[in-house]
Amino acid sequence: MSQWNTGVLSCQLLQWKVTPKYHDITPLIGEPSDIVHGTPRLGLGKGLKIIRKIKDFYSAWPEDVKSCIAESTYQNTQMALSEVFKLCLHKYDSYLDLIQVEPFLPVSLSVIERRKLYTWSDASGYPPHLAIVPPEEKYKDLFNASRLAGVQSILANVIPKELVDLDPSRGTTLSENTMHNQGLVKEGKNIYINPNVGTRATPRPPGVPLKQHWYTDFVFAQQFFTGTNPTTIRLATNEWINRFRATAERQGKDDMVKLIDEATGAKSLYVLDYSDFRTMAGAQPNEIFTSNTALHEPTTPKDRWAVAPVCLFNLPATDGILHPIAIVIDYIMDMASSVVIFNQRLNSSVTSIDEATDWPWRYAKTCIQVADWHKHELGVHLSLTHLVEEAIIVAAHRSFDDNHPVYRILKPHWLKTLAINEAARAILVPTVIYMISGMKPAHIVKIVSAEYNNFNFIKRYIPNDLPDRGFPLDKVGLGDKQFHNYAYARNMICMWYTLRKFVTTFLSAFPELDSDEKIAKDSNIRLWVKELHESGKLTTFPDIKTREQLIDAVTMCIHIASPQHTAVNYLQEYYQTFVINKPPSLFATPPTTLEALKTLTEADLVKALPMNQLRQWLLAAQLPHLLSETVARKESLPHYALTLIQTAAEEKVKKAATELYVDLGMLDEVFEQFSDDMDLETGGYHVMKPEATAVSVLI
Repeated sequence: MSQWNTGVLSCQLLQWKVTPKYHDITPLIGEPSDIVHGTPRLGLGKGLKIIRKIKDFYSAWPEDVKSCIAESTYQNTQMALSEVFKLCLHKYDSYLDLIQVEPFLPVSLSVIERRKLYTWSDASGYPPHLAIVPPEEKYKDLFNASRLAGVQSILANVIPKELVDLDPSRGTTLSENTMHNQGLVKEGKNIYINPNVGTRATPRPPGVPLKQHWYTDFVFAQQFFTGTNPTTIRLATNEWINRFRATAERQGKDDMVKLIDEATGAKSLYVLDYSDFRTMAGAQPNEIFTSNTALHEPTTPKDRWAVAPVCLFNLPATDGILHPIAIVIDYIMDMASSVVIFNQRLNSSVTSIDEATDWPWRYAKTCIQVADWHKHELGVHLSLTHLVEEAIIVAAHRSFDDNHPVYRILKPHWLKTLAINEAARAILVPTVIYMISGMKPAHIVKIVSAEYNNFNFIKRYIPNDLPDRGFPLDKVGLGDKQFHNYAYARNMICMWYTLRKFVTTFLSAFPELDSDEKIAKDSNIRLWVKELHESGKLTTFPDIKTREQLIDAVTMCIHIASPQHTAVNYLQEYYQTFVINKPPSLFATPPTTLEALKTLTEADLVKALPMNQLRQWLLAAQLPHLLSETVARKESLPHYALTLIQTAAEEKVKKAATELYVDLGMLDEVFEQFSDDMDLETGGYHVMKPEATAVSVLI
């Protein structure tokens, strides 16, 4: 059974006493005579008091969350989490419909009216976002919204004090845990109904298993080309190259020094750099990231750690296989104060080293995965898609009339985004992220904000971003041997220009935007830019004065909401439900010397992973499962184009939509070819198939 009956679940939640707290605000309503036909007639000022009370309850995370469920199975808990989270989302959807922020049926409002409804907030240290409770007195009748306040803690209360039965975290060795995972997938138990990265070596249709296991250098590195975060890897700077070279010399690694010199000349050294985590988190330069934040008071606190590592890769032009050659497991102030390890396998063809038992190197790669979990979840995914798009949405609602061309082209790409973002801030981050991360809550929120503040809107346009990170558009686009495995980049180049063509044709339907002069004088566009610069704090959003600037900016807004979010969201279940592949934290103190790292055994790595940590494993696996729901056809990018063809009044808009629909069909074949061009052991790349590309940030 993949889903529970909602009615039965509702009754069970009542039995478990897992319900949102009801906040009695009737004293604020007044005398019985103030209620007419069941509707409160509130005196001047009372409604605002209610809204403020709601806001106070809503913004405060309860300190005394305690489970009312003594014991439950892992499977039942997982299903309860999934179903309750969906109910919570319905709650937010309903609330936003009630206050007409995301109405189920459209409501025509003037810009003046919308500016009262869509207001900014920076509560709890997050980047500027929608104020969930509008401040105006006109919303005084919305006292029922007080029921939303208790939703914050309901997900936490679903988790029992003790989990029994199925335990995907178990194992005394990594191979034992891997085989257990493979067995769960084979039997289709719980959320393990689809293959994941831990089942690569088991037969799959048409029955031929991949040879490279999940822990190998090949699979580890390839994840930064076609995994959950293919956006952070970049050409290594001379500063990092010199640091690694000097450290290799200091360690007497002559072969590594030679390799670094040769790769420097070939411009084939790339880097994953998380060394700025401490700066972004507001931590001291030598502060150790650690946390034991928990949902319920545990018998033994589960101490967890996070790190700020750096990984150096070589990407030879001869084979295009990204290969990790050196790792700083936690960059603390400088290389001399940090632990740096070099790969014994100088290149991907070396077979004399047993990758399965090279425990120090496997530990170092785990440190990179822990850091990239934070970079992806807090930065690339949450901040740079969800929250950046939210700022765009709020600013646009406060700036455009209903019939403005920019509003018309962008609005379909805002579906469900405001509700899911509020649920993320109120539920997912405090209930899940805080409980499994190795960073303290304050550090987490600061990193989310720092990622947002550091985001450069124009620099992240695909034609700017890829070359800036060391991936030339011509070589990547044409499938040069060196870059043939970077399918994300190849796909995004094509998708960007497809969307830009659509935006160009769409906007050409409107004479009021057919010249630079008209665009520069457009009061709605000027207001949009001002809102994003001043209130949204997106200071790198372009000061739009030309048609080309407008086309690029609108293309970027669609890119973030649709293909970019799809690419960084919908592979999470594959790579992260097998938690030891990309864990959210370490469960043992990281070694502080190279000698200590080199003596690590398999037992030490098992202790450092969330193995036999069932509660943390449950949450770490559940998060990607919650966020990986299949995109419904009606919410896909091609269906958006098809609907626009059938409903648009302007012929040029119909033309734009028709071309988009045809182009997306062609991209489906192109993307499949790009996937086939990759090395067989990559397993292909299919997440960006147009029919599976969501039209907006849906989840």
